[in-house]
Amino acid sequence: MYSTVCPGFHDDVGGAGRWSSVHSNSPVGSSTTALAVKCAGRAVSYDPAIPVWIEALNDEYDQVAICATEGLAMTRDPQGIAALVRAALTSPQDQVRTFARRALTTIGPAAAPNLREAASGQNPSTVYRALNLLREFHDEADAPAFIEATHHPDPDVRRVAVCALGDNRLRQGVPALIELLHDSENSIREMALRGLAALGDPRAIPALVRCLDDEEEEIVNQAAHALSVIGTWEARIALRVWKRRVNNGG
Repeated sequence: MYSTVCPGFHDDVGGAGRWSSVHSNSPVGSSTTALAVKCAGRAVSYDPAIPVWIEALNDEYDQVAICATEGLAMTRDPQGIAALVRAALTSPQDQVRTFARRALTTIGPAAAPNLREAASGQNPSTVYRALNLLREFHDEADAPAFIEATHHPDPDVRRVAVCALGDNRLRQGVPALIELLHDSENSIREMALRGLAALGDPRAIPALVRCLDDEEEEIVNQAAHALSVIGTWEARIALRVWKRRVNNGG
């Protein structure tokens, strides 16, 4: 049974050194190593623990890396944030990415600059994960990144960009969502229509009216729904004309 005091630690100047000794002498991936990583910040100030936690993010055993994400989440240190972003976006271990993402969500907007930089990269998986995290911050300052991503060649990146614009009610994204009504992927077109419905912006009405003549039934249904949500006089007239035409078999 573990002691309530973290192994190898003393609240004195040599604490960081003693932790390093425990880490280096413990069997790699052992529960002692993971516990030592988790407790590092309790026995010493954050500053000496930060580089140890950063290094531990790359440990081959995910429990060690997970403990490091929890430690770095407490520090809000710029180097620690940068390391968490790398782990959340590029770690080969699913659990490490999940916990690093959780840590960044806890840290909040302070992680946004690193994520915005990553969102402008070339790797589709990295861009997708960065945008997905930025989406959770609900910051209007991220609108340009989401709008730019609607032109990305990877459809998954375009999907997360559409979701972000709609979920965060970013009206700057209305022209980009309208443009996506011509996307080669019907699922993205449908998502763009749902985003336009969420935003309820009358600027979308002409494009939505054109979608009422689409060959895809779901596109037509989503366009009609968006027009009903917008609910202006122009939108209501367009819906009335369309319904009359449908009822007449046109």
